[in-house]
Amino acid sequence: MGYGVIEFFEAHDSTIRKKLGRACALPPRALRFNILEAYRIYNSKINFVKGGAVFIFVARKKFFRPIPPGIYPQPGNWVQWTMLKAALFDIDNTLVNFMRMKRNAVDAAVDMMMDAGLPGPKQQLVEEIFQVYWREGIEDQQIFDKVLLEKLGRVDYKILAAGILGYRRAKEAYLAVYPHVHPVLVDVARMGLKMAVISDAPKLQVWMRIVALGLAHYFDTVITFDDTKERKPSPRPFRLALERLGVQAHEALMIGDWAERDIAGAKAVGLMTVFAKYGDEFNTVTSGADHDILDINELPGIIRRANSPVAA
Repeated sequence: MGYGVIEFFEAHDSTIRKKLGRACALPPRALRFNILEAYRIYNSKINFVKGGAVFIFVARKKFFRPIPPGIYPQPGNWVQWTMLKAALFDIDNTLVNFMRMKRNAVDAAVDMMMDAGLPGPKQQLVEEIFQVYWREGIEDQQIFDKVLLEKLGRVDYKILAAGILGYRRAKEAYLAVYPHVHPVLVDVARMGLKMAVISDAPKLQVWMRIVALGLAHYFDTVITFDDTKERKPSPRPFRLALERLGVQAHEALMIGDWAERDIAGAKAVGLMTVFAKYGDEFNTVTSGADHDILDINELPGIIRRANSPVAA
């Protein structure tokens, strides 16, 4: 989580000094505290100080370190913290409204396939296509072939061509980023963070989306399934991204929409995690992330707070 060694420091900021002095009933100038180093200490709340011990909440976890009675260590440096230097993004349902595009594209494909002679109620056909997607993978490029084989026992190329054309037309119309994505990426870049994409999709499909939506210039590297042959939550995609960016795990955050893959995988490697609740397709109740957000425009604030010292 980015926490390091114990550091002793003197409360130099007058407001903090007075607040702690009242809580301890000790002269403000006499205060010396030992506190676990934390890079996300800004805006943490001093709940109470009792018996010579500081209780402080950082990143939703309580840390307790007692000060031995009568012992005042030499004051050291002001609290240290680790700056975030990189942001890692999932792409589908985090930057790109992928499932909206997918649903509309399948809907359009079914309309054209039915016009070409595919039998069955439309809603049933849509559901059958998505069942095959969930079984074979959402990026499967032969999905209509497989559906036709299951329904007709053969591939009818007239129906197949109609489905592909309908899908492609709707895909171009509905492929879009979420609101605020471009301004947020600009803001993150201005803060000096390196950026990467980590996706389980094939390399060509990922790059097609990135280039089509004007996102390519934001990212220093793009990691896809083809780069590691392993999908999240495997640590390999995360570690490869960190290696290419030249940063340590505690210097980076990961934002994604899939708790079991994006969040669990990133936390296991040691990254700060942000759950893109706005893209969640699984009605996740508890993401396990350090932060849950309803709009990507909340991300810059999280980064700024993480990169601010106590006295900021």
